[in-house]
Amino acid sequence: DGLDEAMKVFGADSGLVYGVDPDTGGVSIMSSFGYDGELLETMERKGVGNFRSCQACSLMKPVVVDDLATDDKCHCLSGIDTGSSICLPITSGEDLRGVLHLRRHKPDPFVPEDKQLAQAMTYQFALAMQRASLFEQVNHLAITDPLTGLYNYHKMNRDLARELTRSKRYNHKFAFIMADIDHFKAFNDRYGHQAGDEVLREVARALDTGRLDIDRVYRYGGEEFSILLPETDWREALRVAEKLRQNVEALQVDLKDDDEPPEITISMGVASFPYDSSEMETIAAAADKALYEAKELGRNQVFAYANLKKGS
Repeated sequence: DGLDEAMKVFGADSGLVYGVDPDTGGVSIMSSFGYDGELLETMERKGVGNFRSCQACSLMKPVVVDDLATDDKCHCLSGIDTGSSICLPITSGEDLRGVLHLRRHKPDPFVPEDKQLAQAMTYQFALAMQRASLFEQVNHLAITDPLTGLYNYHKMNRDLARELTRSKRYNHKFAFIMADIDHFKAFNDRYGHQAGDEVLREVARALDTGRLDIDRVYRYGGEEFSILLPETDWREALRVAEKLRQNVEALQVDLKDDDEPPEITISMGVASFPYDSSEMETIAAAADKALYEAKELGRNQVFAYANLKKGS
């Protein structure tokens, strides 16, 4: 909405709002007008660059170029040689949140009154971006387990339901794994809950770093975790689970009050769609039954519900 208003007020032929990541310095396109779709895709694919190369960002003040063909200009505008432009930092207090860039295709200078009005508009942009950032933070907290940083049970239910719907529609397969840290209650009783929390964090890290990008790991609750593996059958999921089990077994969690690091192991149960179940509740139950069987067989192992169905 702000860009639409800027286009009308300033007679701009094209415009962009860039967002700035304060941690990496990266710049991304948030909204635009007057640009060809293919050009935007190319810009996003190649990367827009770093905010430190932008004069408006480094100077933290508006930068106006009356004639892009002849005047000195920012490195970011080096590929443009027609028209005039104005670039303004979008700030919240002393924090840089983004950049507003407007361009006229003809060398029609932006007068001081234009600059003042554009600065007032960037204030509104900053408020909108700040609200969006707060919304993202709240949303992230709502779906994240605070101890481990993994997605939580509510997020798992949403993702599992979505994956089930998608897989039914496109006739795809997926696997679901339930995992449980072995003898965790006894560990807590011996070493205390702070040590138990550290083990939960380390196990979560081992599970999360040992997955593919499309797989997702969740803290199911307590010492239980779950893993969703799209486009994966139960045999492949069994191999993935075994690799993750080995990662956990290899963990070395040093506790200050204990001379020898304790042994940490995990048991895992694997179920799959559509081989084991075609419904959300029953596929989770199948993985849970397979997990129970892994524990019955001595823990620190992986078991597939498909083998339970075969009676093996």
